[in-house]
Amino acid sequence: MALPSLSVPEFETTIPSTGRKIRFRPFLVKEEKLLYIALETNDQKETVRAVKKLLSDCILTEDVDVDKLSSFDFEYLFLQLRSKSVGEISDISVSHGEADECKHSTKVSINLQQIKPPEIGNDASRNIMITDTIGVRFNYPTIDGLEYIISLDETNDFDRVMKMVERCVECIFDGEQLYDTFEPGELGKFIGDMNQSQFEKVAKFFSELPVLQHKVTWKCDKCGKDDFINIRGLQNFFS
Repeated sequence: MALPSLSVPEFETTIPSTGRKIRFRPFLVKEEKLLYIALETNDQKETVRAVKKLLSDCILTEDVDVDKLSSFDFEYLFLQLRSKSVGEISDISVSHGEADECKHSTKVSINLQQIKPPEIGNDASRNIMITDTIGVRFNYPTIDGLEYIISLDETNDFDRVMKMVERCVECIFDGEQLYDTFEPGELGKFIGDMNQSQFEKVAKFFSELPVLQHKVTWKCDKCGKDDFINIRGLQNFFS
């Protein structure tokens, strides 16, 4: 006799950057195992790969391309998925800054449902005017693009900054003329030909990207000091 089938509930959430409502199911025990194996490696690429697989399998709404989700969409959707699959509470270990004499780690609990999506500017905020008539429309970086996000003031890694900018260009416009296909090396030359004040406008866009973060206040178990930490990044929510 065949065993009975287990029903799986469905939930709804919203993609922060677009406001699109999507349906998803909780991940299963076998899927959770793969996730935590990845988390234990402390390897960001392995963690991202595992979360991509979970989101792809668990999002039920058609035409949601996980690879094209912005980094903050990706992280927010995963936290929603995790809260409905394992529970709303995540326990993490925190400690004071390196300069503090107390090195004790304290376990604190985070309610994942209290984590708000980042504030997103209006759609026009992705249009950066380089001159009075020429502008660039940028996409938000995907989770894979995060490896290129560094401080734009660090000139010693300028090539990575340029590659990050190139990856995020959606189109270039000049008045009514729109350019959204580019020859190899064409974007790099366009960006490289900007003067300092023009490139600073681009740098400002990337330095002010929406980011998923959550402020946690806590009291140290050992010294009794009140402290806080701003948590950001998938692995930090489960460390």
